[in-house]
Amino acid sequence: MVTGAISDTKYSIIQNEGIVGDVTSHNLFLLLSGMTEDDAHGMWHDSPIRLGYDIHAGFYFPDNSELAAAMYSSGQSFVVEPILIDEREQSGKNPFSPTQAYVEINGVSQRRRVSNSGSAYVSNLPVDIDRIKEAYRFLDEKLYEESIRHFVEEAEKNSPETLGEFLRLMHSDLLRNQIGCLPNVSVSDMKFDKFDIQNGHTEHNEEVHKNQQILYIGVHKLAAGDARSFSRVADKFRKARQEGRLSENPIYIITPQNPVSYFRRD
Repeated sequence: MVTGAISDTKYSIIQNEGIVGDVTSHNLFLLLSGMTEDDAHGMWHDSPIRLGYDIHAGFYFPDNSELAAAMYSSGQSFVVEPILIDEREQSGKNPFSPTQAYVEINGVSQRRRVSNSGSAYVSNLPVDIDRIKEAYRFLDEKLYEESIRHFVEEAEKNSPETLGEFLRLMHSDLLRNQIGCLPNVSVSDMKFDKFDIQNGHTEHNEEVHKNQQILYIGVHKLAAGDARSFSRVADKFRKARQEGRLSENPIYIITPQNPVSYFRRD
């Protein structure tokens, strides 16, 4: 059960297109509750709050316990609208490898390959669930049995035909397990933004989030200290608003600065 305890985790936030760093979990709670340090009346007039949730199609499953605690304590209701973004091994987005099982043991990243992909996107890769199980067992059998096995087997029950669909099922189940269980939160079906071979890109863009008040990115390369990457995100949303592709309503883009894996053993 989520207790609502707020720790000292730090976040980066794009607020009104400006970047604010080193935001504490307490400030995250205030933002979600619709307040600031100086304003107890609140800024959210629509209920429930629509919160976008972006995650890349890989084996990094972020621990969202801090977000869950802030949402639970906020006094607001939320609809979470998750999107899985297609990925490939050669994209350069670590730790977003879509072909290597991933865990953290005593703070150290551990990986094991589960697919020989070349440069194909996971939406077009076959899935070998037995190989995935073997990889997780190799990395840490106890962690697999205690924390991972349930989610792998639940995804397997749906007979996914591609690695991308397997990852969508895993990410969706984990998100519902961490956040969807809260009484003030509902989680929509996770969409899959697949790579389009015909036009050479995914359809993901700023307009996907035009009706949301908050966009939460549980793990992103911009969280690894790449300030330029974070600036590019702010620039994209600023340009989209100037071109009339987004409303004038602000959207708050949030990402933890030092995310941790849900599948870990300390």
